[in-house]
Amino acid sequence: DSIGGDWGGKPLVDLQKGLEYVLREYPFIDHDRMGALGASYGGYMINWMAGNWAEPFRCLVNHDGLFDIRMMYFASDELWFLEYENQGKPYFEKSESYERFNPVKDV
Repeated sequence: DSIGGDWGGKPLVDLQKGLEYVLREYPFIDHDRMGALGASYGGYMINWMAGNWAEPFRCLVNHDGLFDIRMMYFASDELWFLEYENQGKPYFEKSESYERFNPVKDV
């Protein structure tokens, strides 16, 4: 629940801090040839990263992740989940909440 309504905020900071740690502690990693990949929510994060934190990566691979949050209504049988993540409101009642971390806006 700590990332409810904050899909691209705290999780992105966690990934940035994790990469910073890994690059500092493992000098054998080639900083200039890194890639990232993710599936499902991880795929969503890859899309979010592409528009908000792509600099350190040469390749980003999304498998099965959302590119446009609004399309989750058509891609999931768990319709309750998207509304739960957005203060219990459907898109047409709380669009700003949905759009805040929508990867499609950063294309």
